[in-house]
Amino acid sequence: MVEGLLEPIPDDSAFMSMLTNALTNHDCNSVEKRQAGWNQVAFTNYVPVSVGNAARQRPDKHAWNLAKSEWPELLEKLSPRHVIVLGLTCWDNIPKGKAIQDNAYSGPNRNPSVEEFMLENGQSVLCWCHWHPAAGASWESIRNLILHIKNRYPE
Repeated sequence: MVEGLLEPIPDDSAFMSMLTNALTNHDCNSVEKRQAGWNQVAFTNYVPVSVGNAARQRPDKHAWNLAKSEWPELLEKLSPRHVIVLGLTCWDNIPKGKAIQDNAYSGPNRNPSVEEFMLENGQSVLCWCHWHPAAGASWESIRNLILHIKNRYPE
């Protein structure tokens, strides 16, 4: 999915274009700028199986359970510092971590909307609940969350 955005004429997927805009602050008119944006993140679908070939198809219980069982291994493999979970249903279906209070984050009405997971090496991973673009998230709202994370948790 990401490779298609790095072509001279990028893939026109609305979802991936929105993420590219968020990663580049809407400054993505060249391959180099798009590549610089995507080089700072890892992207994966939480549900590891196909749920269909049309928009708005939802995973079934088996798919959600498979995703939950693979979550710890996925975090270990990618070793991220932060994860933005797009979609409230997805958020409700990730394993539960330690609730983290961040009153400065005005994300979705979930309690908690930030959770912490610990990797085997002791590294903390903060996961952030955010709306899915199909449910109203804009590239600006995703960019604002990215900026919030960078400002609140500088490297």
